[in-house]
Amino acid sequence: MVESHLPQKPKAGNADAKKAAKPDSKTTDSTNEDGDKMEVDVNSKETLDSLCAEDIREHAKLIEKTMITKETRFLNRVMRSLMALRPKLNTEVLQKAVNTCCQSDSQGKNELLNLIASKASAVTVATTPSGKRDMKFSSAVMIEIQAYLSLLITVYNLDAKNLPQASVAAKTMISKVLATSNRSTDVLSAKCFFYYARVHEESGDLSAIRDDAHSYLRSSIIHHNHESTAVLINILLRIYLQQNQYEFAWNFVEKTTFPAEASNNEVARYLYYLGRIKAVKLDYSASQKDLMEALRKAPQKVAIGFRQQVQKLTCVVSLLLGEIPERATFKIPHFKKPLEPYLMLTRAVRTGNLEEFKQVSGKYKEKFIKDGTFMLIGRLRHNVIKAGIKRINASYSCISLEDIASKLCLDSPSDALYTVAKAIKDKVIEAKIDYEQSWMQSLENPDVYSTLEPTMQYQARIAFMMDIHKQCTLALRYPPKSFAHQGEDAKSRREREAADLEELADELDDDDDDDDSEDLFP
Repeated sequence: MVESHLPQKPKAGNADAKKAAKPDSKTTDSTNEDGDKMEVDVNSKETLDSLCAEDIREHAKLIEKTMITKETRFLNRVMRSLMALRPKLNTEVLQKAVNTCCQSDSQGKNELLNLIASKASAVTVATTPSGKRDMKFSSAVMIEIQAYLSLLITVYNLDAKNLPQASVAAKTMISKVLATSNRSTDVLSAKCFFYYARVHEESGDLSAIRDDAHSYLRSSIIHHNHESTAVLINILLRIYLQQNQYEFAWNFVEKTTFPAEASNNEVARYLYYLGRIKAVKLDYSASQKDLMEALRKAPQKVAIGFRQQVQKLTCVVSLLLGEIPERATFKIPHFKKPLEPYLMLTRAVRTGNLEEFKQVSGKYKEKFIKDGTFMLIGRLRHNVIKAGIKRINASYSCISLEDIASKLCLDSPSDALYTVAKAIKDKVIEAKIDYEQSWMQSLENPDVYSTLEPTMQYQARIAFMMDIHKQCTLALRYPPKSFAHQGEDAKSRREREAADLEELADELDDDDDDDDSEDLFP
């Protein structure tokens, strides 16, 4: 009998053979300091924490590079990666990053370590990294790096719902931001101001920082810090709107100038607040224009909550203008469920059914109050009545006021008389009232093309398109230093243009990468 030299299959009962044949986790070969190979589990918590801490160290390098070269694109890259870094943060990662990046400032390092919430100990002494990870930053850039680390600590405590610790970290973060005077870190200071307000809003005391926000705004305007100015203006508007101080908010808008250099996200938020204020002040046309522009400026793939809130207010303002929102809007997947009450409201207004309007308003009252649209919805009662009168005028050539009161669910025929008279005066319908017989007699509708209505509609559409063209022209971005090189050959010009295009592509990523529903909290 000839023995087989083929490798034998492990037996079912041999657990060790099974384990050797099929590893439980993904491993990779690594080399230690002695040159020996060893296996490292890349899915282990220690490995993931080390990789995350390494990312924070690289971000600190980019901040230092921003301070040296005065190029803000490196800091923009750090801010874009904040959203991807948030789920990976924990106490071990933050402690490793602080111990590594703050080696040259022991006092600042201990201050940051005390802000990190840990079950075991508030301060853990880590061994000093060696080799290429050993980095000691100069005192000139240490304050900016500590501001970034305090921002990460604030975000971590905010996500962990540790609001007292997040409030303390936010105060430390703001003190670090106010201590620096370098304009290259304006993007970092704007992000810090945003999370400073976010922490106080989650704690329920957003109005407590109003005086501080005014002080920070004055300082930002004096130093031409456009990013922080835009953020602080939106914070103050949010404070006024939360307290229903619409008159103060409007006076604040009239006395301030929103910076044109602000990012699209801040512009979208500002336009939403402006639309809310104008809707309350009965300027529905301007409000609708601002809200539609806010929807265009907002990110299309993220910030779904912000876009839902803007769309809710847009529906109500359109109804107040006598317009019916398109049905396709309510069929968009991420709008379908949140806008269901507004769809029912639109049906009631379109049909002129006052009884159905009252039922919808009462059924979803709490939701409308939460959305901040209940006060505006209360004004829709007159629009419902107007829609009902128009429907009755189109259906009947002559009808009694008693029947009109019955169809519109009014209290008495006298209410119907005043309602019809006002509709005739406002030129909602073409009719006349027979006071002796208590009738409303419809008149023949004139040809709309013999009036100025088509001209006005065309003028409104042309003005809308010209405004979009103007905004697009202002938003055009050109490659930097495109005309600074004269007399260069074709090859050098192509290389320079390729480098400028790559830099421009990195800058354009700012609009879509670092936003979610929280960043655009309406």
